[in-house]
Amino acid sequence: MTQPPQDSRILLDRLSHCRYGHPDLQKAKEFFTDFGLVPVLERDDKIFFRGFGKDQFCYVAEKTSDGKRKFKGGSWIVQSMADLEKAANLPESTPIRDYDAPGGGKFVIIKDVMGEEVTLIYGQEDRLVEPREVPKPVMWNTWEDKRRLGEFQRPERDQPSKVHKLGHYGFEVNIDKLHEVFDWYSKVFNLKKTDTLFHTESNKTIMIFIHIDKGKEFVDHHNIFIAGSHEVKEGIKAHHSSWEVDDVDSQVVGHHYMIRKGYINVFGVGRHVLGSQIFDYWFDSSGFIVEHYADGDLVNEDSPNADEPAVAATVSSWGPDIPKAFFTKKIEDLPGVKDTPTFPLENMSGTVRKASSPLEGTMAGRTAVISGSSKGIGAGIATELSIRGANIVLNYPFPSLEIECRAVGDKLQTDWIAVCADLASDDGPEKLVREAVAKFGHIHILVSNAGYVPMAPLWASDLEMWDRAMDLNARGAFAMVKAALPHLTPYEPANPPNMSGTVGGSRIIIVGSAASRVPKVSQGIYAATKGALDAILRVWAKELPPKYGCTVNMVAPGPVLTETFIEHFTTDEWKGIKELLMNDTPVEGGAASVEDVAWAVAFLAEERSRFINGEYMVLSGGVSMI
Repeated sequence: MTQPPQDSRILLDRLSHCRYGHPDLQKAKEFFTDFGLVPVLERDDKIFFRGFGKDQFCYVAEKTSDGKRKFKGGSWIVQSMADLEKAANLPESTPIRDYDAPGGGKFVIIKDVMGEEVTLIYGQEDRLVEPREVPKPVMWNTWEDKRRLGEFQRPERDQPSKVHKLGHYGFEVNIDKLHEVFDWYSKVFNLKKTDTLFHTESNKTIMIFIHIDKGKEFVDHHNIFIAGSHEVKEGIKAHHSSWEVDDVDSQVVGHHYMIRKGYINVFGVGRHVLGSQIFDYWFDSSGFIVEHYADGDLVNEDSPNADEPAVAATVSSWGPDIPKAFFTKKIEDLPGVKDTPTFPLENMSGTVRKASSPLEGTMAGRTAVISGSSKGIGAGIATELSIRGANIVLNYPFPSLEIECRAVGDKLQTDWIAVCADLASDDGPEKLVREAVAKFGHIHILVSNAGYVPMAPLWASDLEMWDRAMDLNARGAFAMVKAALPHLTPYEPANPPNMSGTVGGSRIIIVGSAASRVPKVSQGIYAATKGALDAILRVWAKELPPKYGCTVNMVAPGPVLTETFIEHFTTDEWKGIKELLMNDTPVEGGAASVEDVAWAVAFLAEERSRFINGEYMVLSGGVSMI
């Protein structure tokens, strides 16, 4: 499609509504009424819904003829008739026509660079807002500013949220089309980039938040967003649409109202980082994701643009864990599932690939105990060993992490249990071993992974940090291995006999760190704890195999791209570190993935690795040699 020159942009005034196709129009009506929208006009093939604001309607549910659901695009109010005429002159535009909808006016439909419809409206009458519908503004008493004097905060219970307007909508395109689509929208309309998210491994932009550019006038943080995805091969895929509600009380009252009505919550309530909105996402009656939001940011031409990494810390400041369904938009991915909180384009870490088929089943009948396995490296190790046939004992330190840990277990291919045991406590290591043996009888593979990573120079460190790191990283590993010794499986005579005469045996694998031998600035405490394990490895590898029929090895990763690692740094710090790693690491990529660590642990855990003992296996891509 030919791009118009910059000075001929179509000037948008505000976002009006979006259109969705539903197989069952009545179910859509029931859902969106409970969602807080008001049906304003019903026809056989469509229903118009409004909020309490000046827009005649902010959502249109249309009956689909093929029984399938469909996102039908966003609709905008333009600033003048001249803007509508500009739109009518674009290729593939409809003529200007009367708008047969509440409020009337004129409209055209154009197609974006992906062939998707965009509706533009001018001359629609604003709705006369009924004073009785306008919610009373909430007055907050802060610790410093007490403005609510002699008045009381008494929100009504058991009712839908009060929806004001449509705030934004967004869709996904193929990652290679992302910038092309953004360029089209920003050149055709007065739309401007607000913030972006980038993928932490590839540094590719994967999401662009966009607002209407009105110069000095403040506008919503974003009215539309575009995301890039490898999953979308052609066309677009709806991500979600979002409606502003009057305040947080109304939002949370509506949340509990919808829960009681039996609707499916996707993600919320929480607060986003970019845009600051308090969010609450739901599956509608057709399986589309829709959102309530409150307390969003306003920006203008002087507002700085943020470019942030796509990790959990830039999705929400607080709120629930990010479910897989938020990314896949599939209801079946919702129950009990929590993947690594990155956008599902190129997984940063936490979700490992399946082992190649020759390795599947090589650990059948064996039991692996992995400390600290509710997420990150530990979860990746559990997944890899399960793929190879091992039964798994997962471990999480506190009851609040049970759901997270069980979500890992739900994806395993073999039998598993999850044990709540704090390895830094006096009884935690013994409890973990005791419950593992009670379930599976013996321990064939013991992986000491639980760890705490303090990052601070000496002058900013304290004894509490020292004790916490030593108690978990060193003392916890010591106590767990000691407790497991009586339950390890010894070597057995080979049948048929081989040169060494034995097979099997147990594997003790300690997840250490390259920092134990090549520490960086601010790693003093962490390096000391891992150094203790490095030293004790050399002793255990000599004294334990003859008595307990095991091997003792260590994997020593350098930087591993996990959420925990990245959250130690600000965005600017991470960009600098990322560039440094890319430049200094001989192996492409700059840092290891969870998959890399899991594969190394699995290699040492294999029966065929019986003669590898006392090994300090560095996983740094060669950067630790520099």
